[in-house]
Amino acid sequence: WGWQENNAEKALEALKEIQSEQATVIRDGQKLSHFPSKDIVPGDIVELRVGDKVPADMRVLKLIGPTLRVEQGSLTGESEAVSKTVKAVAEDVDIQGKKCMVFAGTTVVYGHCICLVTQTGMNTEIGLVHLQIHEASQSEEDTPLKKKLNEFGEVLTAIIMAVCALVWLINVKYFLTWESVDGWPRNFSCCHSRRLPAVITTCLALGTRKMAQKNALVRKLPSVETLGCTTVICSDKTGTLTTNQMAVSKLVAMGPRTNTIRSFNVGGITYNPFDGKIQDWPLGQMDTNLQMIAKIAAVCNDAGIQQSGQHYVASDYRLRQH
Repeated sequence: WGWQENNAEKALEALKEIQSEQATVIRDGQKLSHFPSKDIVPGDIVELRVGDKVPADMRVLKLIGPTLRVEQGSLTGESEAVSKTVKAVAEDVDIQGKKCMVFAGTTVVYGHCICLVTQTGMNTEIGLVHLQIHEASQSEEDTPLKKKLNEFGEVLTAIIMAVCALVWLINVKYFLTWESVDGWPRNFSCCHSRRLPAVITTCLALGTRKMAQKNALVRKLPSVETLGCTTVICSDKTGTLTTNQMAVSKLVAMGPRTNTIRSFNVGGITYNPFDGKIQDWPLGQMDTNLQMIAKIAAVCNDAGIQQSGQHYVASDYRLRQH
């Protein structure tokens, strides 16, 4: 089961890849394109573009373009990107109403802006969420299995004590030994064993192994039994627990003749440029409609990717027109 818990910890570590590591910061009139996000402090000026992950809670100072939209589903659960503005809002407004703020952990999906850092680290909105989760984990209640084991243990202990008392009365010298010191019995000792915890741990470990075969990671062994007692599961439909990475699954284009539409299936689910392709794409024989789609995808595009370890992630590289 230790190996199983270790795999779960590795999976949680992989989630950290969605956090911003670098940002474009303006300090002393100089633009630092690859500034470490961990060194950003309140008062810094940060430039955000499409595809950037917001490194801290920030106030929008200037929009470079007509619109700024941010995907903040990982924080608020909203299924659609939220438009941002430079107009001030009331101080006591809820987080969804803070249209002039961008929050750490969210992603810019449209637009270009300049922002002022207001909060960093655990003082950000997402940091407060993590803090609440940590506090909740420190005050966890006993699982149904643990409660039943405690009750069973109490009954079992009473029965064992009664049996032991009876056996000791019948043949005490085989179960209880002592030494006589100055006429008084000293250094009592008895023989006993405790197998129940080992049996329970083994059963739970087998449960985690079966769950691992179904691609389900379990951090704590009692969670296996707790899941078995679950009658209702409430889940968020907005994909809050995903990595905020989207991939195209189908390309739809006008046909070569009027009032005709055709579609092409697109493979691949990651940012790896070698993962997937457009099926049945007519290479070298594209008509006017397909040529226009390819032109728009190549020219009207400021996204970029780079390899990080064994994965590909969004980068700060920008395609520029000359």
